[in-house]
Amino acid sequence: MRVSVRDLDAEDFVYRITEPIFNADDKKGFGINWIFVPCDRGDIRITIPQLPYEVLGPAKGVRRILIP
Repeated sequence: MRVSVRDLDAEDFVYRITEPIFNADDKKGFGINWIFVPCDRGDIRITIPQLPYEVLGPAKGVRRILIP
């Protein structure tokens, strides 16, 4: 709803979460402050697709993704 009010919604399935989409008021209102947690070579990240994440691309190497 907040994104629609700001007229930032789109017809896409994937959003890149940027400052206009998730701003300081949202951080305060939801009590969430996202931090970057980069993966090093050989690291594994296990998550669920409902959680937002940001990929700082384009990839500089091979990314292997396993979708269950």
